[in-house]
Amino acid sequence: MASVGRAGGCLAQSVQPIGGRRLAAGDAFGVNHLNTTTAPHSRQSPPYHWPLTLSRLSGGKMSIELDATTYVHAKPATAHSYILPAVVDVLENSFEEAKDTAVFDLGCGTGGAAAVLAEKGYDVVGVDPSQDGIAKARTAHPDLPLEIGSGYEDLSSRYGTFDAVISLEVVEHVYDPKAFSATMYDLVKPGGIAVMSTPFHGYWKNLALAVSGKMDDHFMPLKDHGHIKFWSPGTLSTLLLETGFEDVDFEYVGRIPLLAKSMIAIAQKPH
Repeated sequence: MASVGRAGGCLAQSVQPIGGRRLAAGDAFGVNHLNTTTAPHSRQSPPYHWPLTLSRLSGGKMSIELDATTYVHAKPATAHSYILPAVVDVLENSFEEAKDTAVFDLGCGTGGAAAVLAEKGYDVVGVDPSQDGIAKARTAHPDLPLEIGSGYEDLSSRYGTFDAVISLEVVEHVYDPKAFSATMYDLVKPGGIAVMSTPFHGYWKNLALAVSGKMDDHFMPLKDHGHIKFWSPGTLSTLLLETGFEDVDFEYVGRIPLLAKSMIAIAQKPH
């Protein structure tokens, strides 16, 4: 793993500013809809009466319906085919016995990753804000504790802390990654690890996308549900370090490192 050093399916539309702050409509992990003074790392639970319609916010502006009930992550099993083996390796190299290792899956989707880890003996709990995703997860994996929950909630008070917290291909979807990362930090036991994957963006990959004319396909500006944050190793490392994690390392998967499809950040919470 290459050390970076020491110092952590949304709708990408926006609605008119409230109190000077622009909101993202349909953030998969909830939006602090009317809170314009929230301090860093503070979390407020999103409303659970989805779909939620915001109408005539100011000056008769058109309403926008926020619907987080439909699971929109496209073909999650495809990404898992090259991400999960690396995640399993990280866990196996970090902990002696799977049966003694508690893992929390933040943004578990339809439960595919949680099921693989449970089969390997890990004690897995997961949440996702999508009612549709969790319904599918419960149908496919009825014995797993997978529940509706938001990365903006105080999940550690609800579930406790874990040896490892994973979040696979999620942070690129969230409106407030600092709050999301803080939730992740609170869920990790002292000395435990956070494992976060996201599509990789680096100079040579971005250059290759531009030269090949694939930039529009990659960033999906016309797609209703897609990525709203685009992370490099530097920016993702900064996020995790500023949250309080340390020793952030990266693995690159899917292609050769310079053109990797995704990167996996592994960060430790101090003892």
